[in-house]
Amino acid sequence: MGYNDDLLSSQNIDGKKLAVTGITWWDNAINKYDPAYYQGLKLVDNREYSFYSTLPYTYDTRYNFSASYRVDQSNLFGADPKFRKTPLWSVGGQWNISNERFFQSNVISNLGLRVTYGLTGNFDRSSLTTTYLVASRFFNAIANDYVARLQTPPNPKLRWERTQTFNLGADVGLLKNRFNLTFDYYRKYSYDLLGTQDLDPTVGLTSATVNAANMINQGVELNLKANIINAKNFSWSSNLNLGYNTNKITSNKVTDSDPAINRPKGTVPYLEGYPRDAMWSYKWAGLDNAGRPQVYDANGNKIYVANAGSLIYSGTSRPKLSGGWSNTFRYKGLEASAFLVFNYGQVARREMPNLYGYDWSGAYNNQIAQRWRQPGDELKTDIPAIADIAYLSDDYSRAATLSSNSIIDASFVRLREVQLGYNFKPAFLKGTPFKSIRAVAQMNNLYLFAKNKYGIDPEAIIGGSNPVYGLPEPLITTFGLNFSL
Repeated sequence: MGYNDDLLSSQNIDGKKLAVTGITWWDNAINKYDPAYYQGLKLVDNREYSFYSTLPYTYDTRYNFSASYRVDQSNLFGADPKFRKTPLWSVGGQWNISNERFFQSNVISNLGLRVTYGLTGNFDRSSLTTTYLVASRFFNAIANDYVARLQTPPNPKLRWERTQTFNLGADVGLLKNRFNLTFDYYRKYSYDLLGTQDLDPTVGLTSATVNAANMINQGVELNLKANIINAKNFSWSSNLNLGYNTNKITSNKVTDSDPAINRPKGTVPYLEGYPRDAMWSYKWAGLDNAGRPQVYDANGNKIYVANAGSLIYSGTSRPKLSGGWSNTFRYKGLEASAFLVFNYGQVARREMPNLYGYDWSGAYNNQIAQRWRQPGDELKTDIPAIADIAYLSDDYSRAATLSSNSIIDASFVRLREVQLGYNFKPAFLKGTPFKSIRAVAQMNNLYLFAKNKYGIDPEAIIGGSNPVYGLPEPLITTFGLNFSL
């Protein structure tokens, strides 16, 4: 109120008076001041410090050792000193087997093994996690006084999220390192993960952030570099990287007050025995002869209001296998390259129209054109009718948008980039001030193979359990000339 752009200051006001009498606006409307809405002055002062040390050691080019140790401390964990400070560390070693005297090979030019183990930590810098009772103070016109609204309850046992990481790797070089292979296996055990716990509203708050869950995350990574052909005027090099990952929640202290509503919406992120990015749906049972959406219950009965027995696990939104593959070809002054990326093993939810006939928004998904309109349409569409007032409820919209018919396979292969370049010969540059000239033509996002039957670009889906479609990756064409003096 009364903010001055030049002085970066504001003026004092009579909040009580403005809350009662208000201000007459240009159209003679009375606008009353709501302090709870306008008062937004805020100071965030986070104090952190870290001490870090590292020790590397190499013996005879055969053995490498490393160790690191650091201590992090934050005032966000100020109630108990043992939770305020956390030591983080790592140790590792490498054995260069190919440098051993006993190792003799005309094929394997490099061979090494690596192993590391360590502990890392993380904490939430937002105001949602704190060891203290936090409240916001503002003037309330009804009470005619200043009041405080509780935001977070005190939690003296709040502590860092931590992860124990084990990594085992191997490096192999073949034929004088013409072919190079790097392989890594990792296992991460994360514990004290932060989550939101529902509370009894009679305590004054509906939820609190607590150290809630443990998770195991493991996988393998593979990188292969190859100079397949290396002739005088022609060469072909290739680079392939692959990553396979799985994760599972092994422990969870967060209770779900209403799984039938919260799981399909992704409200509760942790469910013991399932992946962190698990997606849940209602088991779709089709439309009835009036166009209303139906789901199955635990006994296989068709129902209109989904319950906990209607829930099914639809898969994970995180790909199990991902990677990229690039190839580069050179012939004299001409160079061509192509780059592919791919994801496999994940699912996504396609955006479905909620068919809420009294929705304030006029923006509907284009699938509304395939909605049920007359008896018999239920045999050829899964888009419900626009809800009549008698059936208008959140239950109708949830069955229409969060059922298993909305789940698609989000695996894809994308031709991310193709580039063609030419370096002009020195003879062409005689009589010019240039040392070199290079012409380049490049195209990005040339082609997408998506496994789903709807032609949806999985990378354009935003929102996970409550999706909307963003703009797909555009086809980009670029031409360029590079001159060097």
